[in-house]
Amino acid sequence: MINSPNNTHKSSILAGIEDNFGDKCPKLQADASIEKHLNIVKAIFSLAFNEDAIQTNPAQRVTVTKRNIGIERIPWDQADIAKLFSCDIFQGALSPKGTFHLTANSDFWMPIIAILSGMRCEEIGQMIPDDIQRIDDISVFNVSEIDNAGRTIKRIKTRNSRRIVPIHPILIEIGLLSYVDAINAAGHCRLFPDLKPFTAKNGSIKFTKYYSGRHFPNLRQRLELTDPRKPFHAFRHTIKAAWKRAGVPLVIQHELLGHATEGGAAAAYAREERTSLSVRAEVIRSTVIPGLPHIPKPTSYGVVALPRDQFPV
Repeated sequence: MINSPNNTHKSSILAGIEDNFGDKCPKLQADASIEKHLNIVKAIFSLAFNEDAIQTNPAQRVTVTKRNIGIERIPWDQADIAKLFSCDIFQGALSPKGTFHLTANSDFWMPIIAILSGMRCEEIGQMIPDDIQRIDDISVFNVSEIDNAGRTIKRIKTRNSRRIVPIHPILIEIGLLSYVDAINAAGHCRLFPDLKPFTAKNGSIKFTKYYSGRHFPNLRQRLELTDPRKPFHAFRHTIKAAWKRAGVPLVIQHELLGHATEGGAAAAYAREERTSLSVRAEVIRSTVIPGLPHIPKPTSYGVVALPRDQFPV
């Protein structure tokens, strides 16, 4: 699989492997593609083993050593967090008339939600208003690929990504729930309608390609926060580091971040026996991010109402 060509739909796999061995710069599959295909094979063997079709699972311990290590991500440190969230996007500014103004659009919400929840960039950017829910008197993010009608309208990384993440009190204090109400009142079906969606050649849609690839990097550049090890995704490492310092059990960290903890049938049972929502809510409530300054409540949401005939049915 490692030596197979990078596009198995356009060439014979065996012929491609032979060609690659004679090429000084072979066009191999990306590590992510190899892992994706391997997981499918492992799932087939795991199912066969669980159904007693085979006596042993030969794929259970098979792993692929990644060739492209890439840049290691590290948590944002206290000084950088303070510098980022002290800029005008999060602290507002005075108008020429001396009036304080702070607009809460995707530029405002995306980083704050990420650093206080550990959610992935695309998980945040593709949210719909119905993803903000109230369960057992706890406000939560429902991370899922489906809407309340059961339609698949979003994408998640893996099935472990499906999870309920309690909302941090800071997000509620600065008006996240009011923002959701404003989005609903304006008739938008996406929580962040200002994010320009990108449509790939295969038809898949990504809502944060331009944000994570252009807008947020430009903000970091403007603030001279240029460490390549601290992209948007490093917010996940930041909150994980905070949980580690606080002694949060690893299993709860995995549940909140949407990470797999075990493989095969054990993982299915683990998903059914997740830590109680109240326990996860307490972990989020007590999460402290060193360096995060006070965030004032926005004065406007920058939401433009849709014409009534364009409201979702």
